[in-house]
Amino acid sequence: MKILENIIANKNLLFTEASTGRTIPVGMLYRSLGLNPVEKGLLFLYNDNQLNSIEILLNFYGTAHTIALLGRKLHPDFKDRLEAEYRPKYIFDPQRNEIPGYSLKEFSDTIKIFMMDDYQNEIKINSEIKILLSTSGTTGTPKLVKLSDESLYQNALSILDYMPILESDVVPLNVPINFVYGFSIFTTNCMRAARIVCSDKDIMQNEFWKEMDEYGYSTLGGVPYLYENLNRIGFFRKNSSSLRYLTHTGGTINTELRKIIFAYCEEYSKEFFAQYGQTEAGGRNGIPFHSRAHE
Repeated sequence: MKILENIIANKNLLFTEASTGRTIPVGMLYRSLGLNPVEKGLLFLYNDNQLNSIEILLNFYGTAHTIALLGRKLHPDFKDRLEAEYRPKYIFDPQRNEIPGYSLKEFSDTIKIFMMDDYQNEIKINSEIKILLSTSGTTGTPKLVKLSDESLYQNALSILDYMPILESDVVPLNVPINFVYGFSIFTTNCMRAARIVCSDKDIMQNEFWKEMDEYGYSTLGGVPYLYENLNRIGFFRKNSSSLRYLTHTGGTINTELRKIIFAYCEEYSKEFFAQYGQTEAGGRNGIPFHSRAHE
């Protein structure tokens, strides 16, 4: 598994739970659950970007399982539809105390995962499929896009060629990793940065900014809505000393807001990268159109 191998190779990488400060080095995190590496099945991981979700993702990535990354806040009826369609062997969803046909299994002191009773390999999965993600066009139907480890790895390499990720960077998971953009931010920074801060907070919550001050975030990423909110709360009127660059995908930022962002980057020596991405293409693709306020 090339993605996991390259994450593990970043030996100094730390994962921190923002709310508690609990920190685990990558060498301990990715094999903490004692999984059988040749066991094969499908995991539904209802993600919230917290440390437990990341721990489960890395542990299962190192096995023969396929992982469906899904949003924790999906409607219960839609979860039922997905699970009836795909019949996953494992389900991680702390929002539920029980799931018919599944038993809750304790994998560690902090992690419990539902396991299907009498699992019989009901769904055949191509061995090359590692990750299943929804797109903006499939979130209302039980259809998921298939991504291989190789495609994700090659995409990560292309991003690392131009993205200014440093070995000292501290990166917040402010974009859900069940979105292709968030998953790409996660993998590329895990391969090079110093620390990944796991948090379910967003920029409209005071706790997010307290965490940013505490940990010293090097970068922020998001869709146009994030930048509209940053402008609304006055983010671009002052310097954030730890921040080096911003990334953007998911649509066009309006002209006036672009001017504000460019002026901010020029005044405070930040960089801004706009990227093209779609789940079917395997992640963020493209080149930066702006660096230090110059298109």
